[in-house]
Amino acid sequence: ELPSKLISSGSGIGFFVTKGRLNITNNNVFKKDPHKIILFFFLMGKNNLSAHPNAIRVIRKSLRFIDHRLRNNIKTNKLFIDLLANSNAETTLRSMNEAGVLGKFIPDFGQIVGLMQFNMYHYYTVDEHTIRSIGFLHKLEKGELFDIAPIASNLIKKIQSRKVLFIA
Repeated sequence: ELPSKLISSGSGIGFFVTKGRLNITNNNVFKKDPHKIILFFFLMGKNNLSAHPNAIRVIRKSLRFIDHRLRNNIKTNKLFIDLLANSNAETTLRSMNEAGVLGKFIPDFGQIVGLMQFNMYHYYTVDEHTIRSIGFLHKLEKGELFDIAPIASNLIKKIQSRKVLFIA
């Protein structure tokens, strides 16, 4: 059964939680409403859940529903921006990337998935580096990096729009 936080989106949402994993009620949930692909990850991050393997399998099969209409949907984009601003964004974005959703929803991101930088300064692929950067922004915001980045830790408190920062 869903926690009440998730039910608030509507009882016909198409998701349920079992053993800390977000799952889908049927295999057509994303075909009927592709917006729910992004909603799935948003709820996963907001409620600190992991994805059920069955849901990930169906999401991978549903990637074809992520098209220009979904990418240009105002409601979907607002949800994605809220996902970025969530403190669990790094983990959520990594799950989206592993499922193939991130590169499909943001085609430019799809161009950097698995891209290596070959020099002694780059340990991560470009996509992983980008996802980790979002995590570091959240750590800066929480003050967790003050010892190693005091200036940035102070500046982030003065930012006019945190959503713009996370989008950038």
